[in-house]
Amino acid sequence: MAEETTTAPSSSASQGASATTAAAGSQVQGAASQQAQSSQASTTTQATDAAAVAAAAAAASSTTATDRPAWVPEKYWDAAAKSVKGDDFAAHYNELQARIAADDLRKAAIPAAPDAYKFELPKDFAAPQGVEFKFNDADPNLAMARQVMHEIDSGKLSGQEAFSKLLGLYAGAQVSQASTIETARLAEISKLGPTATARIDAIERFWNAYEGDPTAGKATTSRLFTAADVQREEKRIAKIMGGGASSFTSGTREPPPKAGVKSDAEIAKMSAGERLDYARSFNVPKGGRAA
Repeated sequence: MAEETTTAPSSSASQGASATTAAAGSQVQGAASQQAQSSQASTTTQATDAAAVAAAAAAASSTTATDRPAWVPEKYWDAAAKSVKGDDFAAHYNELQARIAADDLRKAAIPAAPDAYKFELPKDFAAPQGVEFKFNDADPNLAMARQVMHEIDSGKLSGQEAFSKLLGLYAGAQVSQASTIETARLAEISKLGPTATARIDAIERFWNAYEGDPTAGKATTSRLFTAADVQREEKRIAKIMGGGASSFTSGTREPPPKAGVKSDAEIAKMSAGERLDYARSFNVPKGGRAA
């Protein structure tokens, strides 16, 4: 009985010791966990602080390197003196202001619309003596010139594109002039009557044969712009066929009549076929004379 009584207290003491040991272990684990969490938080804080310090250092380093405000171009900043190059920047600013003022003046002088441009020649334009020049307000080329100039002034055209537009106007004017001249020429030549074409053809054939050059006749007739020009050329041919200038009389400077040479009145009465036959009679070699 005494042994059992003695043994019981020993078992209870052992259980108490175990409980005490477990509690102590739990405290140790809790302390370790807290220490680990504290260490992790400290590490995170240190990393964040390090990044912030590094960023601040980089910013400080960048700022310290130049201290140049964003609105100052680098070429006008003195890094050593950490200041604006006053004289250079002032000259740059004044130049910009002058350009802006000049552009404002140019824009102010631009007519509001193409038809506001005036047909005025420059003051230094001088026409040849005895020649008077006037613009034809109805000329479509002038209307086109107004439009092109307005596009240039407005900045829509420039460089080669603008120059090509002007060349187009010039080419158009030349074509129009040539067409006008040809129309006037045909109207004038028509005064010769229904035989006008045959008479010009006769002149062309004569000079082709006389010069021995198939282009000589065309070169001559292309310069005949009026009925009077054709008549003068026919007289010139008649003189050649009649023996040349040596046959002229001293008074009238006209060649004497010769068989086979028709007068203007006689030519005018000929039919187209008769005129062709008459023209063929001039088919002589260069420098020669009709038989």
